[in-house]
Amino acid sequence: MYEAHAYSNPPKLGKEFSKEYSTSFDAGTGTLDENTTEGTASRIASPEFDQSAGVKPFKLSQNQAKIIVSGSYHGVSGTYSCTPDTDNTCAVRVASEGFDLGGLTDIQDANTFDANNAVWTFKPTNPNARVMAMLSSDFVSYGWWLHKSADGNTWTASAFAANKGTVETASGIVDLKGTAKYVGGAAGKYALHSSTGGTNDAGHFTAKATLEADFNADMITGTINEFIGADGQSRDWSVELKKSGISDSGTIRGADGMDDSTPMKTVWTIGDTAAPESGQWSGSLWDNGDDNVPEVATGTFFSTHNNDGRMVGAFGANKQ
Repeated sequence: MYEAHAYSNPPKLGKEFSKEYSTSFDAGTGTLDENTTEGTASRIASPEFDQSAGVKPFKLSQNQAKIIVSGSYHGVSGTYSCTPDTDNTCAVRVASEGFDLGGLTDIQDANTFDANNAVWTFKPTNPNARVMAMLSSDFVSYGWWLHKSADGNTWTASAFAANKGTVETASGIVDLKGTAKYVGGAAGKYALHSSTGGTNDAGHFTAKATLEADFNADMITGTINEFIGADGQSRDWSVELKKSGISDSGTIRGADGMDDSTPMKTVWTIGDTAAPESGQWSGSLWDNGDDNVPEVATGTFFSTHNNDGRMVGAFGANKQ
């Protein structure tokens, strides 16, 4: 039996909605114009647009002048309004990514769908909410998995970090100068067994991940802290991710990042007691930004606390 938990980095946020669409947003009515609303299918979403293929009509009820449904545009929540042309019916058609907005001249014939048969507009609930700058189909993720053997006597835990879609690995690291800070989350499994009669503790955790990259030296360090244990309570723990190199393609590995592929060690501290260096950690930088600095860091780590503690986890963090 397998159990797995995966976490993805949150979509990056762009400009405020009203500023992103400053030339097509009517501040007086708080409404995005028809051409923009209907212009990008991948930005259109609504729980009412629930068909998996084809066209869905929205017929007006008696004394109803327009169709109003909740949804989101470019990641910002609000309401869609549709006013059909004479004798037409508001409709939505599944696109290759997202939805096309328009109308039907013949409700029985989906082939009569056309954007010119109805007027769709969008009104954000909060015009100052920020749009998504990354599509939901492109993301990096991290997490952990647990495997129970068929006889139920053996448990194996591990962690992972991966990407989906078109998120690119970093490039040109050796040409970068300066520093960058990455902050995000971590998650994994742990087990503590006291050999002196203390409390045993085991389960899964969440935590905060912070990494500091020095691109002058092509090196990076990290800290996992602010742990929350299996009971939902905080733990006075921290895990140091020892200084590691960064390769030109963003791989976090070894002492200098270029020729040494040996993962660097970790140090698990409980309270004021730091265990000796143990385990290992590794990772990757992703998605060069406009300044060519990678936007995202992910990785995995394994650490021990003397003979009493074992921990395995993964992290994902965004550049600050």
